[in-house]
Amino acid sequence: MPIPLRASTLVVGLSWMLNGCIFVAAGAVGGAIVSGQGDFENNRAQLKRDAEKGLMSKEAAEAACVGLLADVDRGHLAPQPYPSEICRFDSFADKKYELTRLAERGQLSTDELRRRCLQLTGKPDGEEACRFDPFGDRAREWKRLVDTKQSPKELVEHDCNKFVNEAPRAIIPLPKDTAQLCQF
Repeated sequence: MPIPLRASTLVVGLSWMLNGCIFVAAGAVGGAIVSGQGDFENNRAQLKRDAEKGLMSKEAAEAACVGLLADVDRGHLAPQPYPSEICRFDSFADKKYELTRLAERGQLSTDELRRRCLQLTGKPDGEEACRFDPFGDRAREWKRLVDTKQSPKELVEHDCNKFVNEAPRAIIPLPKDTAQLCQF
């Protein structure tokens, strides 16, 4: 009896297969991709849950997460502006990413983020590891995408400008003069 596949799972699975990785089975068995979301954060969280529940191996989930980083998310033109370290589940980078996303949504104060982050194991030395700078973190990754030719400069600049224009100023700190922020 064939396994029923959602169209979105098959499409994402095929895109991963074209990128040199075969994850159709992981998407079909674990339901790794949230249907219709096209949203990196939700898909990443689903992969992590599937690995925790044993529906797929941690290694397969982490590899699928890295594959998601290369995909262009709904509403964007360039790949995800995050380092691949966030796909090593249960690592410092993974936990810091989740704390940062909570703070970006206003569900966690920046002071609480810093306090929790400083308690994480595997934290790199120095105070910089726990700073709350979502724009700076993304800007470094956007620059990396351009420098490594993983995305054209114009597409990265579009996504950067979109982030700057949509970022909630009360939560995400940005310089007062944003005119030059997104020129890579």
